[in-house]
Amino acid sequence: MSDKTFTMTAHQYDKFTCSPFVMQMYVDKMFIESTKRQPNGDIKVTPGQGIDLDFYSDIYIPFLKCYNESQLKLNF
Repeated sequence: MSDKTFTMTAHQYDKFTCSPFVMQMYVDKMFIESTKRQPNGDIKVTPGQGIDLDFYSDIYIPFLKCYNESQLKLNF
């Protein structure tokens, strides 16, 4: 099990699970080892190892950038 966890809001996690980033993980044979809902409603995500991708730099950060851009568009 990985010792790195990443935090997403419940809304971010819902959007993440149906995003193209999950397909990238699938192709790279990377998976989510565990998720744990925190008392404040956030989700702690623990990813497994992929073949070529790094969860943080190749999945998590690009997803958050896309998510934040889409939220900005909704607010205008």
